[in-house]
Amino acid sequence: MDPSLPPPDDAATIRARLDDADNALFGFLYFIRLQISEARPGLLSRRLIAHILRALLVPAETLLRRSLYALAALVAPPAPRMAASRRAVPPAPSPQPAARTRAPVFRLTEAAPRRASPSPRASGKPPAPARQPANPEQIEARFLRRIDALERAMRDPLRDVRRLQRRLARAHRQPVRPLRTGLPPGLVNSRDTYLKFVFEQMSAFAGRTIARACDTS
Repeated sequence: MDPSLPPPDDAATIRARLDDADNALFGFLYFIRLQISEARPGLLSRRLIAHILRALLVPAETLLRRSLYALAALVAPPAPRMAASRRAVPPAPSPQPAARTRAPVFRLTEAAPRRASPSPRASGKPPAPARQPANPEQIEARFLRRIDALERAMRDPLRDVRRLQRRLARAHRQPVRPLRTGLPPGLVNSRDTYLKFVFEQMSAFAGRTIARACDTS
């Protein structure tokens, strides 16, 4: 074990780092909203969206995700639900509400790093057909939904912690996908050494949460 890291069961240290992570997250969100407001009115440019994603949103999502994993180790899991009686009378169907947009859900997993694929010429395969150019309105809408999902998870982290705890409880038969190692690209060149320290600490706490859930010994 790295001697620079606190003991695994030091709940006070985890809570202190969680407070630091919260402060960093609200800072990320402030600058995200500031850059969006300065670019209004009109659609956000793809260049601005790409910049915010790399420098602010992806680091914020990455830090929040690790915070949720760390928090899942501190919060008591919910009591198991009682199985419904077979003789129970099913409730009468309620009238269907009017169709509405589904609230965005914060993603708890991370995709593995992409591997460089061989060129079509080297593989002997015909090149893939060119994709249709993306609709600027759709690009902005997806981007804004990711921000909304981040905000919802920050306002009510317990909801996502419960989702995560249910996933961790199934780890004995469905292993939990590990989180990506290392700093996200937006933090690699950051001069904020304390932010990097908090991120590394939260990554360690999250890794321990996953390791305990997947331990079948």
